[in-house]
Amino acid sequence: MNLDASTLTAISGLITGLLGIVIAGATARSSASKAELASLRDTINLLMAENVRLRKRIEELELGVDAKNDRIRELEAANESKDGKIASMECEIKELTGRIDRMSSRRRGTDKPNG
Repeated sequence: MNLDASTLTAISGLITGLLGIVIAGATARSSASKAELASLRDTINLLMAENVRLRKRIEELELGVDAKNDRIRELEAANESKDGKIASMECEIKELTGRIDRMSSRRRGTDKPNG
C-alpha cells in the first residue's frame, strides 16, 4: 500500500474531523447537562421558597385553630355555668310557686265564712 502525502493528508483530515465530531458531541452533551442542572437548581430554589411560605401559612392556620379552640372551651364553660344557674333558678321558681300555692290555699281557707 502506497501512502503518498495527499492520502496521508486525507486520512489525517478524516481522523481530525471524526475527533472533532466526538468532541463537539461531548461538549454539547456537557452544555446540555449544565443547562439541565441550572434549571433543576432554579426549580429547587423555587420549591424551597414555596415550602417556606406554606410552612408559615400552616403555622398561622394552626395558631388560628388553637385560638378558636380556646374560645370554644371558654364558651362551653360559660354555657355550663349558665346551665347551672338556670337549673338553680328553676328550683327556686318551683319553691316559690309551692309557697304561693300554699299561701293561696291558706287564704282561701281563711276567706271562707265560718258557718
